[in-house]
Amino acid sequence: MFPQVELFSSLILDAISISIVVMAIHVSLSKMLAKKYHYEVNTNQEFYAMGFTSVISGFFPVFPHSSSLSRTIVSANAGTKTQLCAIFSSIFIFVVVQFSGSWLQPLPMCVLGSIIVVALLGMFQKFTQLPRLWRLSKIDFSIWVVAFVATIGIDVMQGLAIAIAFALFTTVIREQWPRWHILANISGTNDFRDVERYRHIYFFNSVCVLRFDSPLLFTNVERFRKIVDRLANDWNNVRCCGKIDKRHLIGEQNEKHETTSDSSHPTKRYLIIDCSGFAYVDVMGVNSLKEIYEEMRERNIKVSFAAAKAPVRELFEASGLYAAVAKTNFYPTIYDAVSYAQLEQSTSHMDEIALDENSYENNAVDTTDETIRTSDTPNTPEKSDKSDARQSV
Repeated sequence: MFPQVELFSSLILDAISISIVVMAIHVSLSKMLAKKYHYEVNTNQEFYAMGFTSVISGFFPVFPHSSSLSRTIVSANAGTKTQLCAIFSSIFIFVVVQFSGSWLQPLPMCVLGSIIVVALLGMFQKFTQLPRLWRLSKIDFSIWVVAFVATIGIDVMQGLAIAIAFALFTTVIREQWPRWHILANISGTNDFRDVERYRHIYFFNSVCVLRFDSPLLFTNVERFRKIVDRLANDWNNVRCCGKIDKRHLIGEQNEKHETTSDSSHPTKRYLIIDCSGFAYVDVMGVNSLKEIYEEMRERNIKVSFAAAKAPVRELFEASGLYAAVAKTNFYPTIYDAVSYAQLEQSTSHMDEIALDENSYENNAVDTTDETIRTSDTPNTPEKSDKSDARQSV
């Protein structure tokens, strides 16, 4: 008997739907039991096994291969450990059907259903974990509720598709509005942490450290640019995020010279971007980093990059970012970037002092020369008076 090829067009959609549901149930069930009995499951190996058995069973008039949720839970609760239980359970079912079926026929279906309900009691207890899931992550809680309602209210296949689509939607939302933090030095260490979560923090003069907790993609690159622009416009307020208790701010270098310095020579500021939150950067993200570097340089803000992962550094190399931003602006750690910013500040300050001293000396020399030239210049009116006096004598 050969398969009827003309039926393929009418069965292909149902076959795909059944295969997706079968794989989803099998993988979820195997992971649940693996977590319960403390062993690991190789998902790829499970798929290979299911595919092999499905191909072999396709040559025979049998049902599609799948995992039985109820019988698997009953077997697990009975204490079975190997696949040999299937042989003994098959023998037992054969004996019951052949010899004891007439005795079980009067039993109502609810009695047999109660066996399955008792076996699945552990799964029903998952509802008690919903309050904890709500406290941990409201997004994960919403995914659970949407999947449950769609599966129960509509259909297994359509409910699964709705749940997957909703989960992907929440992922896009998370990527588009990620969290960002201003980092400060923890006193007595070389570590930089969120200013909202730690006490006894220390800010460095004219230095700000920014971390963006998300891959830099086309979906959130505009938000990243707005954050940097906001930071440049309102440096001190944004740097502290308005959330720091001043009692916890144990140290900060004096920044009065920023306001008292000559307006024609404003103090240079340093923005250090912590790249540890960048798991991936796309083309628009790289272009955005180039534009931010140029725009901040025009505003007398030097942008440096720190703690970039190796794959991200390789991506920067391949995308040509180092051609626009020199490698000297990239540092292995935040501490290195801050230390170099402080060193550059000290060097710049010493150069300004030396320049002021040279200017003072030049002005002093010019004044002395002018005084000498003035004293050597003859006084014409006095000469005329003396000549008039000699003539009168």
